Amino acid sequence: MLHSEVGVIMFGNTKKLCGDRDRDLIRQRWPEMSPAEKCRYIWSYYKWYIIVGVVLFAFAVFFVRDIVTQDTEEAFYVMVLDGDLDTEEIADLKELLSAKLEIDTEEYELVIETSYSDQNSTMQTEATVATYMQSGRVDLLLAPEDKFNTYAATGYLQALTADGYEELLDGVSEECLFWAEQVDYSSGGAVTEIPANPHEQTDASDCYGIYLTNDSLEGMVAGIMINAPHGEQTADGMRVFLEY
Repeated sequence: MLHSEVGVIMFGNTKKLCGDRDRDLIRQRWPEMSPAEKCRYIWSYYKWYIIVGVVLFAFAVFFVRDIVTQDTEEAFYVMVLDGDLDTEEIADLKELLSAKLEIDTEEYELVIETSYSDQNSTMQTEATVATYMQSGRVDLLLAPEDKFNTYAATGYLQALTADGYEELLDGVSEECLFWAEQVDYSSGGAVTEIPANPHEQTDASDCYGIYLTNDSLEGMVAGIMINAPHGEQTADGMRVFLEY
């Protein structure tokens, strides 16, 4: 056993010595190397670092430009996860929203984002959605009840029983209300289980959403982001989807 371990150590040291020797030779030859040879050397040794660095830089630039610049141009933003709205329905909803909220669409932009779904879900798209949710850019969330529950239970959504939102619940039947319990973080550690009882009110739950009945959005739940940038308009904006 000792012999094999020594062999591994010696082999590892040999590789290290070879690598050091190669680098010493390159340093000696570096002033005489052509630009093409230098580029080939850098690429052969550091290509994965370069690729990862470029991807991360592009990703960061995209978010800084997209989130910061769009904040000055957008009048209302709706995130729809796994929805089935076609382009004609999106256009209709934008027209209804602009009329309800009295938004000049020639000067401001209404966004109904529908490109994030389970069909093209990756770690990157999930990270993108989470970034949008945290950015204070999104006004309304429309999502299937499992995803909606995740955001409601982890504190992203506004309780509809709070001041200014209670009228949304007037005339809505009990079976159309979505109840969620907030995750208890007091025990510390990672959250391993999200509480779920969307169809039943409990002592620990509150109403965070309302089920939609339109054919294209049937089964989806609509809710208001707790950091919605257009807080005074979100209730009216949500009514558009409830009545659509």
